[in-house]
Amino acid sequence: MPTTLMPRYMPGEPLAGQPREWHDGWALPSTQVPDADAISPFTVQADEVAATSHRADIRMTIDAGLPLARVISPSHPLQTRLDGQTVQVQSEQILMDRDFVMRWQPLAGREPTAAVFHQRWQDEDYLLTMVVPGVNEAQVLPRDLVFVIDTSGSMAGESIRQARSALQQGLATLTPDDRFNVIRFNNQTHALFMQPEAATGNNLARARRYVANLQADGGTEMAPALERALTTSASAGENAGERVRQVVFITDGAVGNEAALFAQIRQQLGSQRLFTVGIGSAPNMHFMREAARWGRGLYTAIQDSADVSGPLQRLFAAMEAPVLTDVRVQWPEQNGKAESFPARTGDLFRGEPLVQVVRGTAPGGVVKVSGQLPGGRRWAQSLDLQQAAPGRGLNRQWARQKIDHLLDSARVEGSEPNKARVTELAVEHRLMSPYTSFVAVDEVPARPNGVPPETEHLPTLLPAGSQAGMLRYPQTATTAPLFTALGLIGLMFTLAFGLLQRRATP
Repeated sequence: MPTTLMPRYMPGEPLAGQPREWHDGWALPSTQVPDADAISPFTVQADEVAATSHRADIRMTIDAGLPLARVISPSHPLQTRLDGQTVQVQSEQILMDRDFVMRWQPLAGREPTAAVFHQRWQDEDYLLTMVVPGVNEAQVLPRDLVFVIDTSGSMAGESIRQARSALQQGLATLTPDDRFNVIRFNNQTHALFMQPEAATGNNLARARRYVANLQADGGTEMAPALERALTTSASAGENAGERVRQVVFITDGAVGNEAALFAQIRQQLGSQRLFTVGIGSAPNMHFMREAARWGRGLYTAIQDSADVSGPLQRLFAAMEAPVLTDVRVQWPEQNGKAESFPARTGDLFRGEPLVQVVRGTAPGGVVKVSGQLPGGRRWAQSLDLQQAAPGRGLNRQWARQKIDHLLDSARVEGSEPNKARVTELAVEHRLMSPYTSFVAVDEVPARPNGVPPETEHLPTLLPAGSQAGMLRYPQTATTAPLFTALGLIGLMFTLAFGLLQRRATP
């Protein structure tokens, strides 16, 4: 759950006819990010606001339908209470300078297990099936693995240290049968090797030295780095078809041109898998999750330096080999109006559940879930829909994925999204979308009657671990260097004028 925003890099030139002064945000609309002013709120530090400001209370209920192994948060202290089949979770008065992250893990058997849930909402049936991977040893295949690391200015401070640590852990998972490369980017893109090289001792030692010396500075030109990674991995040479081709993208995702990057991933991905690692206390989760979804991979968040090892161990263990491939979910045929999402299920990775939700199928009959285990053996399980556990929020899960489907289809076709349909779904199911948002209404107005309301742009807190001097007016903003330089020049003239006045005084 995000509580603040990482300032984003805004590529492109300022749009003609736009006012040169700051207004809604610190950035100006540009040719590549026309809404830059709307997604660049000002940033302040925690000691610059009242002690009770920018704080939140979080309460939630986990009803997993399966026994849980643990519930933890790497970002905040949790209070948990078991209540029958559910777990009550709360975290009070948290400072809104980092994302709230909660992880829950079901008990896993030797082979994958499945569960099904049902919700009746506004005269419609919603069903959700969840497949939880087992703990069988997977068959490990040789890989071509390309690491991409963001070294732009927004990664300065704790973020670049986390990113270097994450990449070093990734290098440690390579075997002599693997090939690899390291690509770093800011304003420019640079690769350690011309193409993926064998993971020999000498090559790994060279890579570790290269990573240890990486520093954060400059802009976030992500598109050239993506192209370099996806095209070099896809054309990695002989016997490429016998290898698993994977790209690990390590970044805070602080960019404003997400739609163009999603289209690029779709066009250049091929048979590869793209895995994203979100760095920092407030990464751009929308970009990170969607990039992994478009890349048919996984998204992992690194909250702080103490939280690096656990999530990365699970990610790299999952990447070594999928637990279940060729996954298929067959719902009973009923009225032909059922819609299930995601329409195309991906592979089931170790430590990550696979979820599909359908609307328009009554809780009767059997849903069949099947796939291929390591070694080629088939796995299948049938679930009686009449025994489905009661669920809540399934309608929102379905509507969220339906909205994503409508937006994705428009991007692929190069057309405008069906704004009316997206808005209708978002309002009906109470979801945020590109055309809808939540509005807070103060029930105890403090403004005197007859006084017109005023608009005030509220700042967000500086993400924990970030460098304050850079992120208040980011170096990667379109006109930030100009304003900084003008400010320094003005200060110098003021000091010089003051000294001259003192010398002229009798």
